Amino acid sequence: MRRIVLASLAGLGLMLPGLMLPGLMLAGLMPPASAQASSTCQATVLDPHWCTKVVVVGHRGEQNAYEDTIRALRADRRQGADFEDDVWNLASRDGVPDAGPPVVIHDPTLRRTVDPATLHGLSPDAKIGDVTPQQWARLRTDGGQPLPTLHTLIYDAARWGMCGMVQIKYTPNHPDQIAAWASKSSCIVFYGSPSVYDGVCYQTGMAAMQSAGVEIGLKVSAACPSTLSEDAAFGYSFVIGGSNDPAYVAEAHSLGLEVGNYNTANHQRWAALVEARVDYLLVPHTLTAQRWLGRHR
Repeated sequence: MRRIVLASLAGLGLMLPGLMLPGLMLAGLMPPASAQASSTCQATVLDPHWCTKVVVVGHRGEQNAYEDTIRALRADRRQGADFEDDVWNLASRDGVPDAGPPVVIHDPTLRRTVDPATLHGLSPDAKIGDVTPQQWARLRTDGGQPLPTLHTLIYDAARWGMCGMVQIKYTPNHPDQIAAWASKSSCIVFYGSPSVYDGVCYQTGMAAMQSAGVEIGLKVSAACPSTLSEDAAFGYSFVIGGSNDPAYVAEAHSLGLEVGNYNTANHQRWAALVEARVDYLLVPHTLTAQRWLGRHR
């Protein structure tokens, strides 16, 4: 796999200008392939060397530092992890639903994330697509953190040299603009699930992002099943949330696809995923996972 090859070259101090990755690794953020795995990892997986390959990703950012915020992004940076965040469209400034800029938040409504004291008349059940940019700027999380726009997230990640995944939860209004923001980094990529209308699955959002020239991945959906061959043929370069079966991962790798999976802070599950040779562990608490892998720096 090209990500792993580049990790080995980075360990030798070599540079390959212009080499694009199918996944999220950025030379210099990964440890060299010769790095020693931790005794914990050696004791729990068949191939401890894979512990130096797998990439820890902060699912919604480091969640100890308020999910989907710039503070969470900074925490991922300190811990040498990649980031994963979710985005929706706001309304336009004059209130047209879903016609505004993309913003970073996991849920489709404000209820779980936003401090009620900062709603200023908005319902906690307001859909993100009905919130205007003016209203969004006043919102804070329960921990007092501002909620970023996608532009701010990408800008900060790029200037800090971070890699990451952005889950698109809407049909993007201006994919070319998002692609222009992402061009500031070589390793910020986008993924999403197909949409289902009247029993038919559509991949419109990811197709639009692909046409804009960014790297795309698939969030596997039980409602829209597909084979790995179909995923590769569509142009995806990675899949998130599929099977943990080693045969599934091996097939994905043979097709040039990288594999990531969500998981809780469960060491046994981490061991199973590493043993299956997944490429990305999407975890809520990156420091714990980094320490477990023996890669915390």
